[in-house]
Amino acid sequence: GGRLAVAAPGAAKAKARPRPQVSGGAAAAAPGAAQAKAKAKSRLHEGMDAAVFRPAEGWVHKGATPLGELFIGKVVAGEVTNVLSERVWLNIGAEKDASFWCKGHSFKVGDSLSGLAIDNIDLKKGYVILLPPAANEEKEGA
Repeated sequence: GGRLAVAAPGAAKAKARPRPQVSGGAAAAAPGAAQAKAKAKSRLHEGMDAAVFRPAEGWVHKGATPLGELFIGKVVAGEVTNVLSERVWLNIGAEKDASFWCKGHSFKVGDSLSGLAIDNIDLKKGYVILLPPAANEEKEGA
């Protein structure tokens, strides 16, 4: 029988033994795995274009409120800056646009929305996720 080795927390991982190269099969497909994943992701939004193309400088608003000053539950307002399928982005006066998902919406770039609560903030990725308008109305009515 084999022995099971348990590493202590913080212990360095042992080097893996090199595997023999096999022609064909999964080993040969591995280099193309990243390309296949990218192709599948591009098919996700196939036939759909964002309302606005990404600016060369990115979606950053210089001099705006730092994301670290926002908090979950804060109610914000803003102008729609982009729309792609079921996702809507708004300029809420922060360094980066906030977004929410909403099926069957009719929002357009330039629309003003208010009363939206921040649902999640990811400082590492620079994301601010809002509750969609219908979810905000349900929360207010509760």
